[in-house]
Amino acid sequence: MKMALRRLARRWIYTSNTVRYRVELPRLLKALQIVGQVDCAIDVGAAGGYYVVSAYLHFAKHVHAIEYDTGLCNLLRQELARFPERCSWQQGSILSLPVESASADLVACTQVLEHIDDELLAFKELTRVLKPGGHLLLAVPHPPAPWPEPGHVREGYRIEDLMTLGARFGLEIIHSDNYLTSSTQKVVHLAHRFREKLPALLPLPELSYSRNERLRQRPYGILVLYRKQVAVRGTSQQANVGY
Repeated sequence: MKMALRRLARRWIYTSNTVRYRVELPRLLKALQIVGQVDCAIDVGAAGGYYVVSAYLHFAKHVHAIEYDTGLCNLLRQELARFPERCSWQQGSILSLPVESASADLVACTQVLEHIDDELLAFKELTRVLKPGGHLLLAVPHPPAPWPEPGHVREGYRIEDLMTLGARFGLEIIHSDNYLTSSTQKVVHLAHRFREKLPALLPLPELSYSRNERLRQRPYGILVLYRKQVAVRGTSQQANVGY
């Protein structure tokens, strides 16, 4: 019953998170269309499992979710119980993922990296569990932050930062996108004023914007899709990561 009410609230109430979900999800789905169907996907920082169900299960035969927070793990367990044959989950940290190396065709990580002090170790782990030729889907904030973010250890990432970071670990960006434009940010500010209980009646014009239109509106979210390079025989990719 609690999960059903949670799903209903996500649909009919605007909070900071539900607004972000509505504009971030289409960008995730667009990137996943580029990846296509895969056997195994891993969602790192899966929270309550919303994107596992709404996005990754549409493209992967099996999705393994990893979440650090104990309370969110309880929600994740309940959400994924509906898909016992196609989903699994573990409590774990992005800094030491409880997953075998080179085991995933797709690794997804949304709105996590900006919370992690040791971003290089986190990125190393995301890359480690990814098969050569596999894809890493990453979504992070893009500076400047339009409101205080006390849980963030850095304001965000520009595309140049993400290119440089990926290159250290043998990852090439093949697609990028932006979301959470200034018009949507106004709705988030209003949700803040309503103490995260704003009725979901206001439209989100961003959902009809083209990519160029989103870029012109100071988007706070940036998404990149990486492809992991296939190591050349006789060389060590791990030796080139500089970490």
